[in-house]
Amino acid sequence: CTGGPCARWPLGTLTANLLASGLLAALAGLCEYDVFGEVAADGNGAWYAEATLKGVGLGFCGCLSTVSTWINEVNTLLSP
Repeated sequence: CTGGPCARWPLGTLTANLLASGLLAALAGLCEYDVFGEVAADGNGAWYAEATLKGVGLGFCGCLSTVSTWINEVNTLLSP
């Protein structure tokens, strides 16, 4: 959107944040419904899959949403 009321909206940041939120919700759903099998208390089971999904969710999705916001704010501060 190059003109009109949406010209000042940070659409790239909004898109990145929505994508990160959607991916994090999907990963949380996979963990919640034991898609990879039940996690056993004795260490046997799919604990590694759940840990990987949580790591990807927190690492990738958190970085995607945080960095997109930071870049947008830096661009806004540096623009004349």
